[in-house]
Amino acid sequence: MAGEWIKMRADLFTHPKVFKIADLLGKDELHVVGALLAFWAWAHSHAVDGRVDGATSHLIDRATRVPGLSDALVSVGWLEFDDAGVAIPRFDVHNSDSAKERTLKNERQARWRDRKKNGLVDAQASTSASTQASTREEKRREEKEPNGSLPPTPEGLDLQAWDRWQDYRRQIKKPIKPASAPLAMKSLAGYGTNQAAVVEQSIANGWQGLFELKGARAQVNRQEAVEQRNRSVAEQWLADAGEAHETV
Repeated sequence: MAGEWIKMRADLFTHPKVFKIADLLGKDELHVVGALLAFWAWAHSHAVDGRVDGATSHLIDRATRVPGLSDALVSVGWLEFDDAGVAIPRFDVHNSDSAKERTLKNERQARWRDRKKNGLVDAQASTSASTQASTREEKRREEKEPNGSLPPTPEGLDLQAWDRWQDYRRQIKKPIKPASAPLAMKSLAGYGTNQAAVVEQSIANGWQGLFELKGARAQVNRQEAVEQRNRSVAEQWLADAGEAHETV
């Protein structure tokens, strides 16, 4: 792979949020996809941990040459403004160096599986290819879990909420240890239909653990969790595109 690149869904122009942005801007979907490419390329060049301090809506519109784009991105949850500048939600998941490393690894493994299916590689090569393609995070896990086995998933676990919780713990430099993962998953599953809300409550309060919803905030947290899950599902579509497309 040569040069700088960003992840982008191959069928992005059919994304529901792209249709909404198109309606807000009065442009067609392909025009919006071009605007998003310009925005994400700008973010890739200037964001630090998903933030660009000092940036304004006028600056983003000027950088992308699309008036009104920043407001449209805010309306669909793909951009956030605060007093210090702007933040790109889940930037670390989609376009950070580690996210791209995971994408490249997945693509290498997919190509290897195709070759194996066609009888072009042997079983011994499998171990070598998989090991060489592993990210640093996976190597650390392999050191702690020599057999590379994953803990069983408890019945009723909300996998999206669990992924969200793991991402948050990694962001605060307190990743969930492999030995603790089964208990943590069981604990989260125990909250039933409130799993996503419980996770969002802990994130909002900067907690390292999961707790019952608190008092009057319970209903609000449930609504916030639903909205966050909707955003996460939409953004995951973009992340999946990296497994099928790359720009050289």
